[in-house]
Amino acid sequence: MPTSAAPRNPGWFQAMVLILPVTMATMGSVVLQPDQGLLRAHFAAVPGNEYWVPFLLTVPAICAAVFTFVGGYLADIFGRRPLLMLAMLVYVFAGVAPFFMQSLVPILLCRIGVGLCEGVVLTVTTAMLGDYFKDRMREKVMGFQTAVASISASLLILFSGYLGKIIGWNGPFLIYGITVLWLAGIWLFTWEPVPDASAGETAGTVSWAGFPWARIIEICAVTLLGGFFFFTLQLEVPNFLPHFGVTDPGTIGMLSGFATWGMVAGAMLFQWVIKRPLGVLLAGELILIAVTFLVIGFAPNPTFLIGASFFNQIGCGMLLPTLLIASMRFLPFEHRGRGTGIWQGTFQSGQFVVGMSFPAITHAFGGAMAHSLLSVGVAAALAALIAVVMAIRSHGKLAPVAQHVPSTPAAHKFWRTTQNL
Repeated sequence: MPTSAAPRNPGWFQAMVLILPVTMATMGSVVLQPDQGLLRAHFAAVPGNEYWVPFLLTVPAICAAVFTFVGGYLADIFGRRPLLMLAMLVYVFAGVAPFFMQSLVPILLCRIGVGLCEGVVLTVTTAMLGDYFKDRMREKVMGFQTAVASISASLLILFSGYLGKIIGWNGPFLIYGITVLWLAGIWLFTWEPVPDASAGETAGTVSWAGFPWARIIEICAVTLLGGFFFFTLQLEVPNFLPHFGVTDPGTIGMLSGFATWGMVAGAMLFQWVIKRPLGVLLAGELILIAVTFLVIGFAPNPTFLIGASFFNQIGCGMLLPTLLIASMRFLPFEHRGRGTGIWQGTFQSGQFVVGMSFPAITHAFGGAMAHSLLSVGVAAALAALIAVVMAIRSHGKLAPVAQHVPSTPAAHKFWRTTQNL
């Protein structure tokens, strides 16, 4: 495993350089959302376009989910930074190329390329944040990463809707070009991480010996469910708004973007409650998500829908850093790339599951999206109930999110302490 000659002292500037590329994952999921109607119109002659268009939107997510593990494994073997810069360079070209295309197949191949690179970028930047920062500072930057992703989602949806309106269905693909700036930041202001000897981290041959499989599986089970809740409204609000007569791409982008600002509020609120026990946070987040899904199912107008969606996204904005920090706590340097890749892949797969399963759920309800959202609310309510029961059983002994747990075998007790929550 490559290491640099001497450790350096990263600060908030390096944190921001590593956090900004998280917007690349956001682009993969939201850039085309406000323009789904335009895409369906362009590919109207393609059989099954009602499924192909959602597939174009979500295929980067499934590719990222598959390739995050591979990216993490390569990062543990060959080093983080060179792999990250290569993936970002390919991402720029694959992202912008569909602007110059007309046919479904080459566009689909480019979207697959975006997803593969997205998986590497998500995994390596998150692993590098874990390498660079420790203890409370790590917790803060992880929470801030969620805030940046949320802010970028709202801005990208708005800008995407605008480009779709003035250029057409392919205009939003130009947004991917901005990532060349993030690549320049990585190249100029970061360095290859080294193990933290004071925390007992070591560098050596990559091995699966001692890899915390049990803890990873437990966290990923919760993460998969959380990812489904997290992405449902991001993907489906633009499809639900036309049921209320809202069809203009610019207006859809504006309203959907407003709803995603709830994630920003949630990520900021997370910084305030970061010292609360994990089980309490998780239960509270799931309760808020469940209640808002149920309310959205009965929304009488678009204003009510967007308002309830805003509060739903507050819960989602807190849920993501809760799960991410829990996953990072017990991963030492030699396992951090692979462990982060498995977690990111699990979370991102929620996006693909929503994109591909929600049309089928809606079809089962006779095309009633409101009933589909109500069913998601029921599932979230069941998850919240389980979380509450587990929190009560723990009698307040759950570890606070911001409490430091060393990257040693002792950290493996974390999920035992939370009674497998």
